[in-house]
Amino acid sequence: DTLGSAAVGGEILTAAQPDPDSTPGNGSAAAEDDAAAATLVVVARRPNLRAFKFALNEVGQQVSTIPTTEGARVVFRVGAVNEVTGGTGVGPTTGTVTLTDTLPAGLVFVSTASDPRCSAVGQVVTCVDGAVVPASGTVQFFVATSVQTGIAPGNTVSLYNAAVVSTPDDVMPDDNTSYAVTIAVRRPAEAELAV
Repeated sequence: DTLGSAAVGGEILTAAQPDPDSTPGNGSAAAEDDAAAATLVVVARRPNLRAFKFALNEVGQQVSTIPTTEGARVVFRVGAVNEVTGGTGVGPTTGTVTLTDTLPAGLVFVSTASDPRCSAVGQVVTCVDGAVVPASGTVQFFVATSVQTGIAPGNTVSLYNAAVVSTPDDVMPDDNTSYAVTIAVRRPAEAELAV
């Protein structure tokens, strides 16, 4: 975005060699070649948030696919990087960063174990941060869920979940949705539970 523009100019004030086409320092550019003018345009650098989402396994490593069981807790790391791409500069965020994570049926938000900046209405989890995210900076949240698919013993089901981030003046909104995380849920058979 263009913040503004200004006319700038310059003139040769003294010269070691005489020039028949100009008089240095006379303050006139008319029909002379010792002065020039240009317009300086000031352009704002805008933020470019790229969303990410990972599940954390039992040792805290980030994974894109996580095996789990009915009734277990799954914690996600979600957020965004203010990413510099293609050699172009980006600027800091100028407003609130909002991350929306619509949980699939079978995952229930656990507020007591999640980031206090996150809340949920039904399956829609919303995380908000008003701090400035500088270029190459990161904003992140931890979202805890409980696996409650209701599947029968001995069965498995896969759930898929992505997050979406937004902030004012994002220069590249195409990368505001994260890659999906796969949650592979297994409920042991009754015989396994009895052993």
